[in-house]
Amino acid sequence: EFRMVFNATAPVVAEATKAAVAEAGLFLTKSEVNKFDAEILARATGDRKIRIKIEELNRQQTLIRIRYGEGGNLNQSRRLYDLIDSKVK
Repeated sequence: EFRMVFNATAPVVAEATKAAVAEAGLFLTKSEVNKFDAEILARATGDRKIRIKIEELNRQQTLIRIRYGEGGNLNQSRRLYDLIDSKVK
């Protein structure tokens, strides 16, 4: 599981994540966005599951956790994070 903190609110990070998932060519299967957290599920080629959990730590910091595949894939998770990061800014 890849973890990183954004200097933005959870809804902003969630919208950026959904845009990044679409741009990466992943199939969005679930998007549950609340005021202080979110859960986004997607599928990649080969039916690999991608789970993204977003949790607001305080007013200006949000934790994102990305698990790419059941066992996790750090390189793929990092690529998805970089794409999300480009959407948040």
